[in-house]
Amino acid sequence: MNSTQLECFMQVAENLNFARAAEALHITQPSVTHQIHTLEAELNVKLFHRTTRSVSLTQAGLSFFADAKNILSLMKISKMRLHDDSTDKLSFFAMGLHSKMELSFLPDIIKEMKRQVPLLHPIIKMVPFHALANLLTDETIDVMFEFKNEKTDKLRLNYVELTKAPIACVLQKDHPLAGQPSVTPAELKDLSIVLCQPPVPVFSDISAFQQKEASNFSPANSYFSENIDEAYTLVKAGLGFSLLPDLMPSRDPELAYIPYDPSNEVSYGVYYKGKKKDPLLKLFIELTKNTFLQ
Repeated sequence: MNSTQLECFMQVAENLNFARAAEALHITQPSVTHQIHTLEAELNVKLFHRTTRSVSLTQAGLSFFADAKNILSLMKISKMRLHDDSTDKLSFFAMGLHSKMELSFLPDIIKEMKRQVPLLHPIIKMVPFHALANLLTDETIDVMFEFKNEKTDKLRLNYVELTKAPIACVLQKDHPLAGQPSVTPAELKDLSIVLCQPPVPVFSDISAFQQKEASNFSPANSYFSENIDEAYTLVKAGLGFSLLPDLMPSRDPELAYIPYDPSNEVSYGVYYKGKKKDPLLKLFIELTKNTFLQ
């Protein structure tokens, strides 16, 4: 796999047109086609559905998109490090996350890190799939936010728990149930539920809980999402409620979080591979812990 293949893939994925991709890259269309064919052969998957009229990404292509973008980004950073002497003094720190929800508590953490380490160069990688764990094991990123789960634990990474997140019923703020101190399955049984689909490993525990609770509700009143961000969007659109971990620092102000099952809590924290004595890692963990304590 090389940068030319990845650049061709990204251009075709973004334009959904081989001719426009070739124009953007200043190469011929047959060259773009050749690079895509060799990449598909190397990965042993079909990345695009192609007809005489249209081009679209396959499911494998959609999954590969984030990885390809990250690999190209890291290549650029590596080149910058090698060819710019000034970057030798920079302190690079890469943070991995799975959802936009997690972006909400990063600004204050990065701001304080930058204050204490003026030459800090933060890198944020958002990958909605389990591939993010691979970036951590390869030490491409320094830390990764994630709900604790068996699949990631098997990678023998270090884990610091930030909070035990109780399961909440997430509703629109103007919903009749939004002002209640708690809510029961009986009160929700006639409403539509938004579920996270089980195939995404990092949400497996949440999905398992949701699927178990979904037996209390009508299957006809169910909507499915691939991650928490999508679930929030469907709830905001008024399609129903969802049962999700209540992470205080990342609460959406447009939604209401009503206690549903206080006995069920999900561990949320930071996975890392390096040594906790590393100054930047130690500072990051300390600041992140404080964010959740507040």
